Amino acid sequence: MKTAPELLWFLDGLAHVRGVSVELTMPYGAAAPMHVQDEDEHVFVLDGRLSFEVAGERVELSRGSSLVVPAGVEHSYRVESMSGARWTAFTAQGKYAHFVRDVGRPAAPLGHPPVPPELTLADVVAVTAAAADHGIEIVGPPAELPLRLAA
Repeated sequence: MKTAPELLWFLDGLAHVRGVSVELTMPYGAAAPMHVQDEDEHVFVLDGRLSFEVAGERVELSRGSSLVVPAGVEHSYRVESMSGARWTAFTAQGKYAHFVRDVGRPAAPLGHPPVPPELTLADVVAVTAAAADHGIEIVGPPAELPLRLAA
């Protein structure tokens, strides 16, 4: 496993990795592809609003809300608040944090990337392979948004 800085650009936002915990700061509209993990995922919202789709059910979360997604259950999220959202996610064995370290890029502590990155097919393949290495299976695009691919 490679060692990476604690503050990382991760997909559309900023990730601060501390042990098995990842604090995510994402802009409005950021969404994860539908995926399944082999560990329970614990989520606690610090600021903003998120919608999760968990096993086909929509769950709305806001500041102070929490959610546990059981291992083996398909889920996705989308940031709903115009000002973005900030939340903590962790798994007991830290596989999610290791995944974020592996695919993240070193970041400065302020702001978001000026333009969310467009994913090439090679990027999607690399992220999917890294996810699989950490017990995460990508099973589809985000619940409400099409997958954004660069030409």
